[in-house]
Amino acid sequence: MESIFGVPWDDLTPEAVEAFLADAGDEPLTWEAKGTLRPRPQSVRKHVCAFANANDGGFYIIGARREGKSGPWRLDGVDFEGIEPAQWLSNVIRNGLRPIPHYDVWSPPAEEAKRLAIVKVDAVAEPPCMTTGGDVFVRVSGESVPVEDPATLRRLFDRGEARIAATEAEALRAVDLDPANRQVVDGPFLSIGLAYAPTGRADDVAGRLFGRAYGETLLETTRRLPPSPVFDSHGANEASLWYQPTQSGLAVMHREGFQRWIVRASWDGAVAARLLAISPRPGTQEQLEAEVVFGAAVRPAAEGVQHLVASLGGYGRAHVALQVFGRQFDLNHLHRHAGPIPHWAEPVTIRAWTDADGRLPHRELSRMRRELIRASGGMVFEPDEAEEAEKESRAAS
Repeated sequence: MESIFGVPWDDLTPEAVEAFLADAGDEPLTWEAKGTLRPRPQSVRKHVCAFANANDGGFYIIGARREGKSGPWRLDGVDFEGIEPAQWLSNVIRNGLRPIPHYDVWSPPAEEAKRLAIVKVDAVAEPPCMTTGGDVFVRVSGESVPVEDPATLRRLFDRGEARIAATEAEALRAVDLDPANRQVVDGPFLSIGLAYAPTGRADDVAGRLFGRAYGETLLETTRRLPPSPVFDSHGANEASLWYQPTQSGLAVMHREGFQRWIVRASWDGAVAARLLAISPRPGTQEQLEAEVVFGAAVRPAAEGVQHLVASLGGYGRAHVALQVFGRQFDLNHLHRHAGPIPHWAEPVTIRAWTDADGRLPHRELSRMRRELIRASGGMVFEPDEAEEAEKESRAAS
């Protein structure tokens, strides 16, 4: 839900809130107001949880009170006791709800102690949202009430499961090439595709997708991808960069020598990056190291795609699909011969989930690398859990 206040959320002012409440009656499903005193953390979590479980989210207004049961609304503000409202509310929400819903806090600066704050809550990407104590709340007739009916709880879980299934399908659709287009050249070539599909997305994906600002972001992100990630392109043609719009998305192509990136954002919020590397040596069996493929191609693509998904309004976990195929490209592991990368007719597709903030953890990238090595005929053992946790910690720092 973008805004209920008659102006865009980013342009919200106290005057706009006051004008909205002047015509408002009882609190409906989409907003809740609390006045005079700073709310208890349990109350914040209850209302934010309920809005997160609603189909359209909602707004939690702090600092507004009503005179009597049917009188006018007043913006008196509340005393946050010297703490910035956005900071206090974020701590309460992030430390008390799982999964953490996508939210934003608006609070205008004020010289006096009493402050106005509004929390804009989007529908959680994978319901149900619940408190860390295991309570689930929903909005009913202008109230936030606990879920006690098993059927209501089942419907929330069904919504979450349906969104997960749809997200997985969107990622696979974004990364896949039509079989007729997989054999792109006659000589040795390698194709690496990586797609992210977020569980949560903005209401206006199409409007953002074809906006000038996003087009420039897509162009610049593609430009920053490594131009020659898998082998040197000495004596190659000059680099070229251009848009390739389609009815359902916007793509940017970046070609430098024998390697080309195609980055495409789709109307459903999914973003994919594909590297096509054509060997400059026909008839040669190219040798690649798995660490190079992931370090120089897959990891940078993951970082770029993650940024583009967020810029398009995606949030929550994302499903990741990695598709690799080629001809006359061998994949080596630690300088030991592993075997040929799967043929274009039967590409290998490896799937994973990001964390709640849309980042692909190091351990998942490592697992995907091991699966690709095995698909190429190589043998690699699963790592020790303690060793993997240490690597994850180093990667995060």
